[in-house]
Amino acid sequence: MRKKYTLSLLIITGLSFSGTMIGVFGQMSYTCELKVGDQVILELIEVDKHHSIMWGEEIGDQRKYEVISVTEETYSFQIQIGIWNIAANETFSNHSDSLLTFNVTKDPTKLSSLQVSILSPINSYLTEFVEGKPNFTVNKNTIIWNDWPEIHYHTYDSNGFISEFKLINNTDLLHHWVKPQPPEIPGYDLSIMIGLTTIAVLSLVYIWEKKRLK
Repeated sequence: MRKKYTLSLLIITGLSFSGTMIGVFGQMSYTCELKVGDQVILELIEVDKHHSIMWGEEIGDQRKYEVISVTEETYSFQIQIGIWNIAANETFSNHSDSLLTFNVTKDPTKLSSLQVSILSPINSYLTEFVEGKPNFTVNKNTIIWNDWPEIHYHTYDSNGFISEFKLINNTDLLHHWVKPQPPEIPGYDLSIMIGLTTIAVLSLVYIWEKKRLK
């Protein structure tokens, strides 16, 4: 029993020491959670009139990003993304409009520019990335870049994929892309569905009981 207790104590002490070393030296292991086929669709919900004319953007436009490949290298992950752009009420084709290939460094301090995906854990990666950069701040999974007179907001989902992008010029919103929200079921439809389901279940119970009693 004493030997088991001593061994457990050594293991716990070793783990604690390892955790302390990681905290002291700032060593954090980052990985890419994206897999081939992962995708995200952003929709333009707000756009400035001048920006709309200049970039040819209209409210309701959609942009799809899909992971084509993920390759782990020694100091980074190389990611290739297919990009689709469609207008409102159009559908995405089978072939992307363009391809984007970029490297996301495992060391956030060596990342040269923000991309449509980053490594996980997200908040830790962003926090390290902004260290020593007075024009950048982080709020949870959102990074804010103050490039006066413009302010850029990039928000990433739990896998490190871009989920929202917003650009502001002084106080004017230039454009705002977000993941479309799934349509909500109206309350009366939900009530009807629950009622019909209840009736169906009771009917089956009645039929089963009737057959059992015969």
